[in-house]
Amino acid sequence: MNLTRSAYAAALATVALWTVKAVAIAVAGGLGKSPLESPLFLLGLLACFVATLLVGAAAFANRALAWRILGAVLALVVVSAVGTLASVVVTAVQPAHPQWFWGEINLWVITLVVLAGATVVRARAAAPARLDRVAV
Repeated sequence: MNLTRSAYAAALATVALWTVKAVAIAVAGGLGKSPLESPLFLLGLLACFVATLLVGAAAFANRALAWRILGAVLALVVVSAVGTLASVVVTAVQPAHPQWFWGEINLWVITLVVLAGATVVRARAAAPARLDRVAV
């Protein structure tokens, strides 16, 4: 259960950090104009990486350690593929002179995928506990 809570907390931390980064960029007037942009990006990237690993491990929480490690690696592969696909799609549809937020879309797609994975793993872990409490 700790894996699922940690995965969910790391996913929420990613959302929070990248939201603050986006606000800092918007307030500063664009990319590269805020001194908070780089530190917030790195912290968000670290949180996203940790969340991805934890979601993958939590997906195999009731299995052997080797399965949890495999889950973490597979989660990284899936999230990397989603990020690459999002980047290709954004590049194909963005206008000729895109605003700063076009460069952030792939980060948000990745974040939402990781958050969705954390939510599913968390709900799946909580489901047996709820069933135990229900009177039949």
